Amino acid sequence: MATFKDRDVFEYCEKLYEQFKKIDNGYYPHKHDDAVFQQVANHFAIKKKDAVDIYNSYSKLATKLEMMRINRLPEKKRKAALMRRMQDIVLNNKDLPFYKKEGEPSSPILPTTVSLENDLKEPVINVAKAGWTRAFLRRKNRRRNCKSAE
Repeated sequence: MATFKDRDVFEYCEKLYEQFKKIDNGYYPHKHDDAVFQQVANHFAIKKKDAVDIYNSYSKLATKLEMMRINRLPEKKRKAALMRRMQDIVLNNKDLPFYKKEGEPSSPILPTTVSLENDLKEPVINVAKAGWTRAFLRRKNRRRNCKSAE
């Protein structure tokens, strides 16, 4: 289960990726990946492998949400959206030669934090409006109080 620290690690990764992309005018995995995860590991005093695992778990969630959105499209639009997305991913990777021939991606690859926020914002607002969060917290506090009274 993700923790607040995991979220902070992930957001810091995204921030560093954006900085490196601006400095180098694009995403170069051979340069950026190792540098990002090493800096994150140093910043949070964790292992580099843990930084990679945390980043990958959040990225996996974002990809799953994006695929759910794409899969709701009619078949023809779904195939076009998948091809466009795959092309954008390949063209975004400056280590590969394709962007030189094909040009820039049709749309920028948004940071995962942005896509997660876009996908989860409405459900979170709906849950909050329904008052589920308050009831859940009250129930949780009651259980905690009962356990401490024992």
